Amino acid sequence: MKSPKDRFLQSDDARTHADIVVQPWFIRAVDAALLQMMEQKSGTLNGTEAAVFQFQLDGARQFVSVFERLSTKTERPTPPRTDSLPNPSI
Repeated sequence: MKSPKDRFLQSDDARTHADIVVQPWFIRAVDAALLQMMEQKSGTLNGTEAAVFQFQLDGARQFVSVFERLSTKTERPTPPRTDSLPNPSI
């Protein structure tokens, strides 16, 4: 079963997405949205409110990171060969 990202990469929209996410206006818009989110929560927050907001902000940053890399094919790292490693039990 293919991942959502793999299915997206096979679509015609992947190339358009790759072109958009590197545009200066898009980068500025994402930065402005994150800053706006922070500005809306400015003021005094109690400990619980601050923790909740930090989780929200972390989630927004993670979403942006995934969204920006959605049209980039990622290669999975090749695991190291273990057949040439010394065996400590010998």
